[in-house]
Amino acid sequence: MIPRLNEITGYFYNPPVRHMLTICFVSGSIATLALPPIYVFPSIFFLSISIFYFFKTTKSIESFLIGFISGFGWFLFSFYWIVFSLFVAGSSFFWMIPFVLFGLPMFLSIFWGLAFLLSFLLSESKTGKLLLLIIFWNFFEWIRGNIMTGLPWNMPGSSISFSMETAQTVSFIGPYGQNLVMILLITSPILWVIKEKIITIVFLILTSILFLMGSYRFHSTEIIETQMVARLVQPSFSHKEKWNKNLFSENLNLLINLSTKNNKQKNLIIWPETAITVFPEYIAEEIPIIASQALGKFKSTLITGIPIKSIEDNNETKYFNSMLMFNSKGEVKGAYNKIRLVPFGEYIPLRKFLPFASSLASKSDFSPGSLKNTFSINGFGIIQPMICFEAIFPGFLNGFGKANLLVNITNDFWFGNTLGPEQHLALARQRSVESGIPLLRVSNSGISAGYDPLGQELGRIEFGETNYLDITIPEKLSSTFYNKWGDKIFFTMIFLLIIVFILKLLKSR
Repeated sequence: MIPRLNEITGYFYNPPVRHMLTICFVSGSIATLALPPIYVFPSIFFLSISIFYFFKTTKSIESFLIGFISGFGWFLFSFYWIVFSLFVAGSSFFWMIPFVLFGLPMFLSIFWGLAFLLSFLLSESKTGKLLLLIIFWNFFEWIRGNIMTGLPWNMPGSSISFSMETAQTVSFIGPYGQNLVMILLITSPILWVIKEKIITIVFLILTSILFLMGSYRFHSTEIIETQMVARLVQPSFSHKEKWNKNLFSENLNLLINLSTKNNKQKNLIIWPETAITVFPEYIAEEIPIIASQALGKFKSTLITGIPIKSIEDNNETKYFNSMLMFNSKGEVKGAYNKIRLVPFGEYIPLRKFLPFASSLASKSDFSPGSLKNTFSINGFGIIQPMICFEAIFPGFLNGFGKANLLVNITNDFWFGNTLGPEQHLALARQRSVESGIPLLRVSNSGISAGYDPLGQELGRIEFGETNYLDITIPEKLSSTFYNKWGDKIFFTMIFLLIIVFILKLLKSR
């Protein structure tokens, strides 16, 4: 029995390269169970296996492949749901399934592969390689979240929000700081094995202090309610129903009926992204009637998603995915054009170089907005609008400190009843925790919900449910540490790790 056990142990300690990479793929895949909404936190430490093989390898190509294959398992299993958007678009897009299912994970995995490769190339010592891996892995995750449009989705640090107490850490160090802490934790077992016990203990003590600070914030903070009541309206239109011109009036009536049910006092009514599917000028005479019927007898405000068309001075026509705010007379009291657009959804990158682009989307792209507009409601204050996946970006627009309320409208019908809408919701909730500002999120068909400034759920409408939800809006908290300093905190942490690396380098000479 013992010889057999030694044989198995020896195999996993030093497997053939192809088997090692298979183990890395499986490890990356299992580790995704730590992500929202599953939150099996211990599973994140399966990534420690990949770090162990990186620590042992003596070849640069293997170091890249370890990071790349681990990342491929991570991104493949955590982004599987993205192919459901092709089913919604119709059978003509089925040919794209392998490109979407495997292409996106492979592209994102390159960032992990480069982090592992550079860490291997720039240090000869085992400790140095591991310290550089912590630095480069985090740095490339920051690049992934910011390059071009950016996609800071499913970062390892998201697993830290497995409890309300640990979730509060994002208010101190931000999402990229959480990512750094998580990578410190999964690297610590290997540092311990190579006798770097002082570094490991320091990492663990600092992490424990951070978690204790999060717990203290959660249990010591008082949430104060205002007199403001908001109604979230989720119509749950299918893609075909929503954009069917013959159903426009019927769909609008459903939105109005959900807005007026129970006739309770409401200060704010929120409809989802492109709830109104035509340009405002096409229904200019109807808008006052729509607003009056939706808002009823109360002097309240309607926020809705709607497409906007603008003709520029050079006669160029631009289209915007927008959010408008109306009073009961149908007067526009606020307008916001989406700034961060979804690539291949709202615009085609490098369209003129892609001859098949028009078959993937419409012939015209949406244009990004240029103004960081906010809304304002008398008696309450400033509202920070966010459309769709803008809510996944840490410190979006860096304007949260001034806002009293975050409003995110979206449409997650594209991704079906999968983990996608739950992950999107979890990332939106993080904006509330990091800023100390309540969040209202309204989806056409996804998950609509409200959160207090600590990220506690105030109510939700489940995926595919046609309903409304009334929420009493709480007051915001005082500005958080992350809200004041943003990603400067993350880069300070990186700088301190570089100093540790340099000190270890000097000591070894």
